[in-house]
Amino acid sequence: MKTRTIAVLLAATLATVAHPIADAAVVTGNYSGLPVENIETGRTVQLTIYKTAPNPFNDVPDGELPPGGVAGATFTVERLGGYDLTDAAVWDTFPALDISDTETAEILDAYTAVTDASGNAVFQALPQGLYRVKETAPDDPSKDYRVSAPFLITLPVADADGSSWAYEVTITPKNKPHQPPPGSSGSSGGVIPIPIPIPIPVPGDGHPSSGSSTGTTAQAPQKPETPVEKAKQPTKGIAKYLPNTGADVLMLTLIGAVLMLLGLALLRRRRNNAG
Repeated sequence: MKTRTIAVLLAATLATVAHPIADAAVVTGNYSGLPVENIETGRTVQLTIYKTAPNPFNDVPDGELPPGGVAGATFTVERLGGYDLTDAAVWDTFPALDISDTETAEILDAYTAVTDASGNAVFQALPQGLYRVKETAPDDPSKDYRVSAPFLITLPVADADGSSWAYEVTITPKNKPHQPPPGSSGSSGGVIPIPIPIPIPVPGDGHPSSGSSTGTTAQAPQKPETPVEKAKQPTKGIAKYLPNTGADVLMLTLIGAVLMLLGLALLRRRRNNAG
């Protein structure tokens, strides 16, 4: 049986918000002292990188190219030397490890995969290790392709609840912040430092079992950034759900008036009898 999982990295997301130019943390999954002795060292890992599509509701500013799709992006993963994942001390260095620290690291292996029409780039049977991931946009000058910032990921990663190691992983990296070209209507004329987003794994509908894990890519729907007029709710047919009170009220009023007259007549008769 297989465990379905996705690495969760919310703490690192908060770190990028707290610092103006935050660096992406190593994607390790929910690692909190999970015994490295439990890693199946001879087992390969399947990695799926899911690229999200641009918001279709966004308007294209004057002077800018229309956004490109998710197909055709090339992801390159490089396994770096000097990081033994069977050593717990190495894992302890990952919280402070920056991608710039790996610039001089030895590249043991390099693999590439191209996203399909759904935005999935799948790497089969990767050796275990620390990987540096980079994205290259398609060679299409007629579109504006948004690429993700380079990041680091361990393979395997800890599963969502931190109880076991995952050997089938799906991760969704966020794109770099968009910088409008100078002179376009979307450009303010100045450069505002924006944090480089880290890869955000998307929680899926995990069904726990044993052995390995598979991530699912439940993409949250994006809200349109441009105002969209809400459709007016139909009013036809609502009246039939309201009580039809017109004739009933008139009848009750007449009955009430008759009863009042009878009451007054009885009261007058009673007084006359008493006199």
